Amino acid sequence: MHWKTAEDAGLLLTHENMTILDQYGRGYELENPYYVEVKDSDGNSIGQVDENTDVFIPSPKAEKTKSYSLVIHDPDGVLEDATTALYLTGVETEEIAAYRLDTVGRLYGGSGSSGLGGLAGGATGGLGAGFDTQSLLQSFLGIQAPETEAQDENSDYAKELVLRGYLSDGKEVALDRFITYATASDSGMVGFSDNYEKIFGQSAGTATIGLWHQLTRAVYLDVTVSSEAPSPEEFVFEEEFDYVVRVGTSLDLAETLSINDQYGVEITEEVAGQWFVDKRELATINRDTGRVRGKKAGTLTIGFITEEGKLATHTLLVVE
Repeated sequence: MHWKTAEDAGLLLTHENMTILDQYGRGYELENPYYVEVKDSDGNSIGQVDENTDVFIPSPKAEKTKSYSLVIHDPDGVLEDATTALYLTGVETEEIAAYRLDTVGRLYGGSGSSGLGGLAGGATGGLGAGFDTQSLLQSFLGIQAPETEAQDENSDYAKELVLRGYLSDGKEVALDRFITYATASDSGMVGFSDNYEKIFGQSAGTATIGLWHQLTRAVYLDVTVSSEAPSPEEFVFEEEFDYVVRVGTSLDLAETLSINDQYGVEITEEVAGQWFVDKRELATINRDTGRVRGKKAGTLTIGFITEEGKLATHTLLVVE
């Protein structure tokens, strides 16, 4: 691995951005707890990367290269301290020819309006200035407005700001911890974490954000904030699960299904709906729990339908 790094930036190594490969270049999932030790060219340990600890390697001076070793330590001995070399070469900021910000998607800015709409405006239009007419009408009618769900950098709905830099030849430059300032066309619509690594919605609308490095505006991006309440949108069946059931045995399909809302956040509470099979002669299914039982060998489709009318399907094989 050889990274070009901006001279005043560096490379952040985290448990999340490391992928372990086998000798054939395929993804390798370590079943046991492990950590990656980072050593400099003299063999001195400068830190370890695990689920709770990151290591930041500062960039060398321009045109200088430093080498490091990444050593995978497996406490249960599945791997014998596999080692990979890592090289960093410093690049002057002026050499960065282009920047790109990964899209952040739609942001969630809290709950919607009270739903009184034109009723409040028409009924209170004659009241004098200075009165909170919306609150007065709600109190009079005994209606409680929904509470706004304030978002911050620790919210599930905060999104990461990932800025990338490229040289004129198209090679990427590592820019971790590179954003020095962030601006927005409407400061009340979005907010940023103190280190500008995350953005979160505050009120509905569209704003243009700008990310800066020192006195250079690196990139613009239009972001949309919605107050639409989260609801089931994306259904993901576990890829590694073996969707095969033997005749006379059962399988819990609900445990293999993850449901995300329209903002890409996983819904952790139970989603109301019903389970079905398209060929009842091959299997039966508990509509409430998703537990399927094989009756006869064959291939069928199982489906989960939410109360909102969203459908998730997957193929299931019944064997003797």
